Amino acid sequence: MKNSTRLAAVAMSGAAMLFVLAGCSSSEPSSTSSADDGSAAGATGTLAYSPTSVQIPVLVQVGDAVKSLATDDGLGFNQIDGAFDPTTQIQQVTQAIDNGSVQAAWVVPVAGPATAPLIEHAQEKGVPILVQTTPTDVGLDGAQPGVVFQGPNFASFGEALGKEVTSCIDDKGLKDAKAILLTGPDTLPGTGDTKAAALDAIGDSVDIVAEAQVADVAAAQTQTQQLLGANPDANVVISLLDEGALGAVNAYKTAGATADCVILGGGGPDALAAQKAGDITTIVAWDFVGAVPEGWAALQKIIADPKAEGDLLDIPFTITK
Repeated sequence: MKNSTRLAAVAMSGAAMLFVLAGCSSSEPSSTSSADDGSAAGATGTLAYSPTSVQIPVLVQVGDAVKSLATDDGLGFNQIDGAFDPTTQIQQVTQAIDNGSVQAAWVVPVAGPATAPLIEHAQEKGVPILVQTTPTDVGLDGAQPGVVFQGPNFASFGEALGKEVTSCIDDKGLKDAKAILLTGPDTLPGTGDTKAAALDAIGDSVDIVAEAQVADVAAAQTQTQQLLGANPDANVVISLLDEGALGAVNAYKTAGATADCVILGGGGPDALAAQKAGDITTIVAWDFVGAVPEGWAALQKIIADPKAEGDLLDIPFTITK
């Protein structure tokens, strides 16, 4: 995915931004249709699924998983492309609710605050809705009737990332380890919370000798080369985004060196390939598809009772090393 699209994620909800960062790939989504005619026989209603964009492969995978569960339960499936446009997303999902065929909705918001009217409308119509972000992202406080929230817990993610840094340092018996820390812009949702939790978990196991904000692989490589030149004994890389880790790996190779630990909070296809090749030590990655079963179970509860408060769920994450 081009950097312009990646930077556009700054204006999105926290969860939507994560989908963009984790889902970037040159592969085409398996489907871009706005509706599915293959609804289950005898379906009593339809599930409206609206991703941030069907151009994000991981959201197509999420949609496939949601569709499978919905159709197994006798619901039709209607995919509504958010198209990176909050106005389009809200209008089309609202129209689907108003036509009376939607029994429930699953929405990955393009922009959090813009989604608040949609949530209120769904509640008024008695249509249960799962919103894949946190209540605070849409301007609400805590659990809401007829609404399931499933969003990122950046503090937990950062803590896991920090623990993996310490684990690598301990496993390799590194003494006086020195690290370069690479993050995205501070304006990216979750950056501050993730960084703070990671540093807290790291404690004094490593000395952060240099830090930089990066937006793409080329910039990360250039900045890491400069930081490595000033800190040639830096033997650990900690990155909060794929571009940072991939650029740092290139920078070390250019310098004829290898970092002892490269710990990444990310997990797109290129990063996973680099980990498999041995260039990245550990990846802590959001498991969006793995979140679907728990989200569906929670949505089923409020389908049965639309006035009941929905669950507040975290998007899980995996650790690959």
